[in-house]
Amino acid sequence: GALCLFRAMAIHAWGLRNMFAESDFLAFITDRRAETFKLALDEKFSVVRTAANHPEILEVVGQERCDVLRAFVGQGAYYTPNERGAHPNNVQVASEHL
Repeated sequence: GALCLFRAMAIHAWGLRNMFAESDFLAFITDRRAETFKLALDEKFSVVRTAANHPEILEVVGQERCDVLRAFVGQGAYYTPNERGAHPNNVQVASEHL
């Protein structure tokens, strides 16, 4: 489908420029919550990994977007933040002060 097309485009600098020219593309491609099927998560991850590993990614998308892509890859395809959005150690530290 479309994600396979995006992965094929991510191999080329022109493809990266075209995809990331769309203002919402980064949010779309890194949104794991929008997908309910493992295959879709795998395909999105593959697109991001391909883009993040492109030798010209920094020049094409800039440092901020590049950092987002690389963080996404580092977290893995199935990463889910904890429910409160805080590290468990932070919760323990906060409760110790009560």
